[in-house]
Amino acid sequence: SVVICAVPRPGQAAPEVLRRITALDDVEALEWSSDSRLLLCVQLKRATAEVFSLEDEAWSCRLNEGVAGMVHAAFAPDARHVLTVADFQLHITVWSLADQPQRCIEAPKLASAAGVTFSADGQFLAVLHRRECKDSVAVYSASAQSNWQQLAHFGVASRDAEEIAWSPRNDAIAVRDSSIEYLVLLYSPGTGNLLGRYSAYENALGARCLAWDPTGDFLAVGSFDPVVRVLNSVSWRPVAECVHDAAVPAAAPFLVLADGPTEDAENAATPANEAAAGAAAPQRRFRLVKPDARRELPRAGVPSLAWSVDGAYLASRDEEKPCVVWIWSPAQLAPVAVLEFPAKVATFKWHPARPALAVAWGQPFADLWEPTAKTQSALRRLAPLPA
Repeated sequence: SVVICAVPRPGQAAPEVLRRITALDDVEALEWSSDSRLLLCVQLKRATAEVFSLEDEAWSCRLNEGVAGMVHAAFAPDARHVLTVADFQLHITVWSLADQPQRCIEAPKLASAAGVTFSADGQFLAVLHRRECKDSVAVYSASAQSNWQQLAHFGVASRDAEEIAWSPRNDAIAVRDSSIEYLVLLYSPGTGNLLGRYSAYENALGARCLAWDPTGDFLAVGSFDPVVRVLNSVSWRPVAECVHDAAVPAAAPFLVLADGPTEDAENAATPANEAAAGAAAPQRRFRLVKPDARRELPRAGVPSLAWSVDGAYLASRDEEKPCVVWIWSPAQLAPVAVLEFPAKVATFKWHPARPALAVAWGQPFADLWEPTAKTQSALRRLAPLPA
C-alpha cells in the first residue's frame, strides 16, 4: 500500500495521513504528476503501472504492457499522458489518460529516464536511439493533436551515449557519452548542429551524470573522480569545480552531523574528530569506502546531482563517502552545508517550491535541510511515517 501524508510542520508530532492507496502488487517506483493531482505507482514485476486520483478516490486506471514487459514508467509534463518502456527496449508506449489512442515509439536505446527527456515547456520529447552501432537523437512533438509526430532526427558523435538532458531554455540537448570516456556533447534540438563539447581528462573513467540548473545557464557534470564540474552555457567550459574532500575542519560552520541509529559497522560514519597530520585544527574525517577494482565499473565518483528550484544550491553525493551529502553554492564556489549521517544515504530530493532538501538514509523518517537567516546549515527531522 501507499500512504500519502502532508509534510509535517516544525514541532508536529506526526504527519497527517491524507489517504491510503492499495496497489495491485509491490510498488517499485512512485511519481507525482506535474499538477500533483495524480500519483503513478509502477509495478514492474507485473508489467503494470497504476494511476490514482487524489481528488476522486473512485477514479483509477491500470496500464499494462503485457508480454512485452515493463522496465520504466513516468508521467509526461502535461500530467495526462504516461510513458512506459517495454522490456529489451522494444518500444515506448505513450498512454493517454483522457482517451483510448496510444502511440508507440520504436526502439529506444535505454530502459530508463536517462534516454528520454522533455523540453522545459513540455512541448517536445527527445529520445536516444542506437541503430547500426551509431547513436542518434529523435525529437517528437509531445502533443496529442500531432499524435507525437517525429520532427527531427540527427546523429551524435558519441561512442555509446548513456544519457541525454534537455536544457531548461530549450536551446540545447546535452549528451553524455559512455562512462569509459569523459565526453559531453551539446546539440541544437532543431537543427542537430553541434554547439559544443567538453572533456575534463582522458584515459580514465569519465562522466556519470548531468544536471541543468533551472535557468539553463549552467550544466553540472558528475564524474568518476570525486569532482563536480559546473559548465557555463556560453563557452561550455567550467566556471566551478566542486571537490568532495575526505575531511573538513571539525569546527566548520557548514558541517552538520545528523543523529540517529547506526545500521551496522559497514555503513557507520566516523564517530569522532581526528587531528590530521600537520593540520592546525582538528579535522572531521569521513568514513571512506574504497571502490572494488575488480568491478567493470567501480562504485566511485559522483552518481547523483540535483539543483534546488531557485538554482541557488547544488546537492551531490560521492560513492566513496556514502554517509555524506554536499550542498554547494555555485555563486560562492564553496559548500554551504556538508551533511553527515550515521548510515549510508539512500537518496535525496529538493522541495519543488523552495530550497529545502529531504535526505533518506534507511530510517522510517527523513531529514530536511533548509537555509536559515542565521546560518546556512540547519537540519530538521521529519516525523516518522505512520505504520
